[in-house]
Amino acid sequence: MHLSSDSSRLAIGSEVAGAGRAYIYDTADGTLPLHQFEHAKPVWCVRLSPPATMMAVAGYDMALTLYDVTRAGLQGARCPVLQRVAYTSKIGPAFIWSAEFSEDGEAIILGCWSGFAFVYTIDFERAKQVAAAALSWDEADGADGADGASGAGADASQTRADTPGGDTPRIGDGADAPATESAVLTQAAAVDRGERVYAVDCNADASRLVVGGRDKKVAMFDTERHVGDAHTSSARAANPIPNPIPSPKPSHSPDPSPNPNPSQVRTDEPPMLWEVVSEDFIYCCSMSADFQYCAYGGTARVVVVLNALNGRALYQVPTPDYGHYTRYVCTVATAYLLLLTLPDRAARYGLDL
Repeated sequence: MHLSSDSSRLAIGSEVAGAGRAYIYDTADGTLPLHQFEHAKPVWCVRLSPPATMMAVAGYDMALTLYDVTRAGLQGARCPVLQRVAYTSKIGPAFIWSAEFSEDGEAIILGCWSGFAFVYTIDFERAKQVAAAALSWDEADGADGADGASGAGADASQTRADTPGGDTPRIGDGADAPATESAVLTQAAAVDRGERVYAVDCNADASRLVVGGRDKKVAMFDTERHVGDAHTSSARAANPIPNPIPSPKPSHSPDPSPNPNPSQVRTDEPPMLWEVVSEDFIYCCSMSADFQYCAYGGTARVVVVLNALNGRALYQVPTPDYGHYTRYVCTVATAYLLLLTLPDRAARYGLDL
């Protein structure tokens, strides 16, 4: 589950008879969901963007689905799909356990069992266009009220992220609704960890990415340039420069824009700043928005708080030992992990850190 940054919306994901279901609630009421999303497989991750205008849903369907949950989208029980990114893998199922929006709301990150962690920037203007087009298309086509989950109905923009053998994920084909000229999400970076990625987090502007998983390691990456290039690419796509008047003499100067295509992604991985080896699998990690602290927890039943700048361990918080190694034990540590790295939030809950 996830509570929006302004506490106005609550998102919940679940498994129902082998299928997935996600809900969004108005916290002022909470008796009935504002909307219900049906998915073919269990939902393991739900996240709301900081202004609570987008909702990300992911899980065992091996896809990230980004919904419009603005007031316009919620009206008439319609929450259009802004984009759906499907994942594949050569090392096993491409399940998704973790995704996070950056605190500034301009990026979303995701960890996949394919062994990859991804960073995407968000084009808000494009999102508005896609949502408006999907809603108007539904009305014109006589929509029957289906919520468009799992890529049906209002899925106006699809992307496929294929990750076998470390291949760079690529933009795919269209969808059921009218085709879009550009995607809402632009891939800024992809990090190949070689093993299942269970947990990801980022700082306020997604210029730093922390990744943990089955390899029993926590690694910090510098994604600042990658995110900046993705933003520039999206801006260039939204405001294209008119073709200049041809010169009578051919120009041999290098292209000043090495990545002019908004659908093109950088193929180089962001540089790793540090890496820490844990005693066991890493199932959750967190980073403070100001990039001062990082923390991780897992089946070792201890939360370790690090200096985010260099990875040096600062202190540890033991967690209860229930005598078995499951992901559910790790969730006990999640509150510690999040609050210890965000002291300002801890104060709201009356905790003395």
